[in-house]
Amino acid sequence: MALYTEDFIKKQIEFAKQGQFGEKSDDILKKWQGQLAKTSAADTEPLLAGYFDPTTGTGYFEDTGERYEKYYWDISPDDPSKLTRTNVSTGALIAPEESIPNPHYTPPQTQPKDPYADMLAEMERRQRELAEAQRQSRIAALGKAKESALSGLQSEEVGIKPYYYDLRNRAAAQSDIAAKNFAEYMAAQGIRGSAAGLPEIYRQSALQGQLGTLSKQEAADIADIARRRSGVESAYEYDVAAAQADIDAQTLQNYIDNMRLMQAQRAADMAAQGLTSTGQPTLQGRAAQEADLQREAALLAARYYDDIQAHINTLDPNDPIIPYLYAERREKINAQAEQAAAAAAAGGEAEKEAWNRAFKAFQEVGRITSPEQAKILGLPMDATVADVDIKRMNAETARMNALKSGQATTQQQPQEKPEPGSIGSLLGAKGILNEAKAMKEEGESYIAVIDYVMNSGLLAEDISAVLSGLGYTNEDIDRYEAATRGTTYTGEFQRLFNR
Repeated sequence: MALYTEDFIKKQIEFAKQGQFGEKSDDILKKWQGQLAKTSAADTEPLLAGYFDPTTGTGYFEDTGERYEKYYWDISPDDPSKLTRTNVSTGALIAPEESIPNPHYTPPQTQPKDPYADMLAEMERRQRELAEAQRQSRIAALGKAKESALSGLQSEEVGIKPYYYDLRNRAAAQSDIAAKNFAEYMAAQGIRGSAAGLPEIYRQSALQGQLGTLSKQEAADIADIARRRSGVESAYEYDVAAAQADIDAQTLQNYIDNMRLMQAQRAADMAAQGLTSTGQPTLQGRAAQEADLQREAALLAARYYDDIQAHINTLDPNDPIIPYLYAERREKINAQAEQAAAAAAAGGEAEKEAWNRAFKAFQEVGRITSPEQAKILGLPMDATVADVDIKRMNAETARMNALKSGQATTQQQPQEKPEPGSIGSLLGAKGILNEAKAMKEEGESYIAVIDYVMNSGLLAEDISAVLSGLGYTNEDIDRYEAATRGTTYTGEFQRLFNR
């Protein structure tokens, strides 16, 4: 048994504050802070001492015998997608098999291989091999021709010296024979002395002239061979350069031709897939993709009809089907809203006024604000103005109002064609629409225009279509009915009517 000294306790508190006890640092800090308070109060009870060695990153509690090892999470040296515990002092891994996922790991992005690029690269490699083989063949043929020409010049050069050596010997021999014959002739004539020696001088001079001429001819022949040898070397260098340029040009042209062929093949293959050469969908391809997405969205919308938005929330934000699901959701919302609007228009004044108030608030706020409003408009609680086709809702209520008015005018008698003798029977729906448009453009009031259409004698369905084509809403129809019945509108409707 040993008492904790105050210095020992403060040291453990410092270690705990530094987080050297790992995940247990907070609990151990509270323990030693409590123990320090007891020590300061001089009522410390005997406890077993604890120990931590920062050099090894390990320690133990003598009161429990529990050992611990201070560590931190580091990227695994074998797998960067995982984290392993690492001793803070030694850097040694602690139970590497007990790894956890690395939340900051991003897998390397691999670019998809382009098969056409690989094919073009393979063709280019083979073209280079062919070009190199052609290069070596052409150079070898030129080298052989050069060596043949140089060999012929060498043989010709070797024969020059013996040839001129023989000519010089022959000239000297002929000169000696001539000298001997001349000497014999002079002796027979009895000529002696300097008169006999003068011809010898002439002979020697002539012989040297002949030998000199032969030497010049020999030198000229040797120089000619040297010149022709240089010409062979120059021609070889030129032919090699020309051959290489020709091969390089042909290789480049082949590469261009193959590249164009590959591009054409790629474009044909992508066109067959409904894509342009840049990988973007063609008009036909885009239409086919859109049709597929629309079909899939319709199926999903039917499956998750009760809450399409909940299914959308489970998808990847980049999923291309999301816009089509939103379109299905809007269609559902509009259908429900249209039914509610039609029901309100078909109901009594109280229902129509309640619908108008709810719809006006919906337009002003931009969203549903209460369950009661959602029920009146037939919309979900999360609906916004962007989800609803306002013109479609107005057209439906205008249609229902027009039907009601038409039914009242004909005393609820079914009508299959415009009232005989009426303006509607003469002009038809299209003519009434054009006339009503002209009235609007001339500044006639909406009451006058609507009244003209209502009393045109057209069928109720045609009256509804004409009023919708003129852009009138359910509020316009209500105000017209109120004005023509002589009733008084109050509040917002009175303000709109008097405006």
